[in-house]
Amino acid sequence: MSKINVFLQGEGVKDVVRLQLEPKSTALDVKSACASLGDQSNGEAAVFLENSDAPLADSATVESLAGKHGVRLHVHRCRRVGVKVAYSGRTVERVFGPGHTVGSVKNWAAKELGIPKEDAAELILQIAGTKDQPDVDVHIGTLVTCPACAVAFDLVPNPRIQGAG
Repeated sequence: MSKINVFLQGEGVKDVVRLQLEPKSTALDVKSACASLGDQSNGEAAVFLENSDAPLADSATVESLAGKHGVRLHVHRCRRVGVKVAYSGRTVERVFGPGHTVGSVKNWAAKELGIPKEDAAELILQIAGTKDQPDVDVHIGTLVTCPACAVAFDLVPNPRIQGAG
C-alpha cells in the first residue's frame, strides 16, 4: 500500500507541513516526526484530528483516520484552547481542541451570536489587539504557545477588493 499524506500543523509549526507516512504509522509516530521538525515539547504533546476536541490515542493509525486525500492533524501541548470572540459589544467564549480551524471557530461564533449566515459570510476573525486575520484553514493551536492556551478574536468585516469600474 502507498504512503498516506499527513498535513500537519502544530505548536511552533507555522506552515502546514506535508508528511508521507506508512499506513500503519501511529499518532506516536506523528509526534516523533514533529520532533524532527524542531518541536520542543519533550513528548508532552498530543495529536488531534482537525476540528476535533479529543486527542488521539497514541496507537491510532493514520490509515484509520485518512480520507481519499490524506489526513489533517495537529500536534500541541495544549489539550484545550480557550477562545473568546467579540462582536458588536458582545463576547462569546468556548474551549476547543487546538486542531480546530479558524473557519470552524468563526462559524460557531456567528451561530452563538445569532448572526445570519448571509451576514456572517461578510465577516472574518481578527486576533484581538492586532490586524492579524488568520486564514480559515489555520488551526487555532498555531496561534498559541503552551502554557498560554488561549486566544481572543474580534469578528470584523471582511475587507473587499474593489474592482475597476
